[in-house]
Amino acid sequence: PALSIPQYHHERHDGSGYSEGLAGESIPIEARAFAIVDTYDALRCERPYKAAMAHERASKIIADAAGGQFDPAIVSVFLDISEAVWQELAARTETAKRFDDALSACKTVGLQAVLSVATG
Repeated sequence: PALSIPQYHHERHDGSGYSEGLAGESIPIEARAFAIVDTYDALRCERPYKAAMAHERASKIIADAAGGQFDPAIVSVFLDISEAVWQELAARTETAKRFDDALSACKTVGLQAVLSVATG
């Protein structure tokens, strides 16, 4: 199932993403969940072209994209993860730039629980 992440995490819930224009539940659940994690990481981390964003602002951007860019059910569960948990993950992984660190971080906060709630 992890192979679906790099292939489909740029798809959008509303079907306007790429590479295949998939929408809703036709996007593999792993890719739908990872898209949110990847975006959160991009917003929260400092980059050469931008400052790191506060948790509250990053969370609002993700919440505002529910139903368009992201699966609203997964966004709801994702937003229940506290900032303290994210700070702990940042301290443990030092960076989420490596794919395996990002996957470990997802497992630590219970990605499996997110996926099971989202799939009902």
